[in-house]
Amino acid sequence: MDESKLCAHFREAAALPEGWSGDLHFINAQGHKIRYAHAPALRDNPRGTIIHRHGYGESIDLYHEAIRWYQTQGFDVWAYDLSGQGLSQGKKPNVDPRPRDTVHAVNDLDMFVKHVVKRVPGKPLIMSAHSLSGHSGLIYMQRHPGTFSGAIMSSPMFDIYRLGLPSIARPVIRAVFQVACMIGLKDVETPVTGYNSFIDRIQKTSESLAKISLGEINYRGTVKRMLKKLDPARYGDRPTFGWINAAFKTIIPTLRRSFLRSINTPMLIGSAGALEDLVATDAHDRVARITGNAKVVHLPFAEHSLWHDRESSYQQWLCHVAGFLDRIAPSHGQHLVLSSKSQSLRPLP
Repeated sequence: MDESKLCAHFREAAALPEGWSGDLHFINAQGHKIRYAHAPALRDNPRGTIIHRHGYGESIDLYHEAIRWYQTQGFDVWAYDLSGQGLSQGKKPNVDPRPRDTVHAVNDLDMFVKHVVKRVPGKPLIMSAHSLSGHSGLIYMQRHPGTFSGAIMSSPMFDIYRLGLPSIARPVIRAVFQVACMIGLKDVETPVTGYNSFIDRIQKTSESLAKISLGEINYRGTVKRMLKKLDPARYGDRPTFGWINAAFKTIIPTLRRSFLRSINTPMLIGSAGALEDLVATDAHDRVARITGNAKVVHLPFAEHSLWHDRESSYQQWLCHVAGFLDRIAPSHGQHLVLSSKSQSLRPLP
């Protein structure tokens, strides 16, 4: 591993976005202080507003690079730490998980959209959701049609990873988690299957193959893991058996045709390949096929965290996101307003 490259990526991840206001709070319906941040567009005439939401056990502080990129594309960016995660108050997601936690997440997003975000007048409002946030984001779009002009979903959790088994095996997988909770494993953190060593071997083998075929090291992913280890109290690890068992109760209804057919918001869905071990990628295709207004981008060598991937997959993802943004919020040649701190930032052509 090249130390100079690792240091460069660490600086990139740690540097605050231009104009960052990151110590703001709003109070949700449960009375919890929810930490949020705002980063203004780096253009005279912003193209629109993006609301970015992170994945399980994360924080908006892991997405500085993604937020800066959105800024250079001409968007105001608003983001918040999910309830009980990052620097937000609330029940930790792995503590007595209940299906109503997803309902609370949807309501928090609604409060943020309607009472906190100051959107660019007359311009599109776009959702950017990673992993866990893709699930509540999908529910939000079904309940509040027309609020968002588009949604960028990176590895969204439309369904739980099933070791490559087809959806017909979901009842069996679900039963495994129900039994695990009954025998006292409810609060045990685990890869989705619980076979830690088995999953680790698959992941290490897949990473080795990707390194051989691509000649790349995932510095972004390495930095993300470093940042999480530097502040373990702020970040979580894997979901628990209990959390996944509760998640199934809201996931299954959202995969029904009647539910998906009622969603008309355009979506870009980024779907990882062989290295994905958290969400079921076949659900991405199902959602796109039934909603009829979504595009799935398959990135065969990508890991789960598309915003923290090796350079080749990361750049592919950015190109697709840029194209989607051009469709939803066409650029009219606005020039960037760059300070000395952001001279190295450039939007994609």
